[in-house]
Amino acid sequence: MTGDVKKAVDGGAVGAFLIGNVGDLWARNDRTDLIGKVVDFIRSNGIIGGVGGHNLETPMACEEAGIDADFYMKTHHSTQYSIRM
Repeated sequence: MTGDVKKAVDGGAVGAFLIGNVGDLWARNDRTDLIGKVVDFIRSNGIIGGVGGHNLETPMACEEAGIDADFYMKTHHSTQYSIRM
């Protein structure tokens, strides 16, 4: 994750966030410590840092864990995707 953040910083980004599927996975598996490390790394590079998620439980878990995110990006749709073959 840090390599992508560095690319964003080097490219002039003013902010970055942990992508939703990873945020959801780590929150679901009680690994908010990893989410916090990514947010801390983003912010240590002088840009705003956030967390993305498809599930509402992701930002809720981050708040409960005391992660100092500048923002959350929550998708606005159901996660019950239908699969067509």
